[in-house]
Amino acid sequence: MTAQAMDIVFREDVALDSAPAWPCPNCGAAALALLRASFHCMETAHSLAQRRMDGWTPDCVQYRCSGLLRCGACGDVVAMGGDGGAEAEGDGVTYADFFSPRYFHPALPLTTAQFRHAVPAAVQQALQRAFAPFWSDPRACHAAMQAALQAMLDGQGARDARLAGAMDEFKRMMETQMWLPSDGAPGTGIARRSDILRGFAWLDGWLSELYPPLHAPAE
Repeated sequence: MTAQAMDIVFREDVALDSAPAWPCPNCGAAALALLRASFHCMETAHSLAQRRMDGWTPDCVQYRCSGLLRCGACGDVVAMGGDGGAEAEGDGVTYADFFSPRYFHPALPLTTAQFRHAVPAAVQQALQRAFAPFWSDPRACHAAMQAALQAMLDGQGARDARLAGAMDEFKRMMETQMWLPSDGAPGTGIARRSDILRGFAWLDGWLSELYPPLHAPAE
């Protein structure tokens, strides 16, 4: 999946009637669907208090949300939680609710090549640790992505020259997005989701490049 496509699937705010088909952490199929009967939102105490103030509009609403998703391919279930609100629609008069996921359990896979290729267990585990903080802490997610790349490097050792310089390439790629500080050109320090997703798309390409397809015998 390209970074642009990932940016659409893993967007921050989701309308209830158009939630994307997220990839399943069990089988990798893009077939997770929200079980609407399990989805619940409640308005926060601060949001309720805001209703009594002058100038209140529906876009002041703040929700806490939770729900379950089920994979249409393998039937596995994923729990999610987050927050939400209301935003004006095209006419500027009517409002629609949205929710913003903050965690999934188990974490949604942000790379899917590991479901099609013989990726070592240590790399799988490092990737899983990188997926979890994406929704709530992109900076921690970036650090975990580097740990996943290191696990890939450690597993290959000196046997595969294709990974030579990969860590430096990855760091340069992320730093050019200007949210990480770099020598002579301080970044904003703000982790952008699009940059994180670009990094995962890059890692996904390496997984496909380094490891044999599951249907082929490993050498």
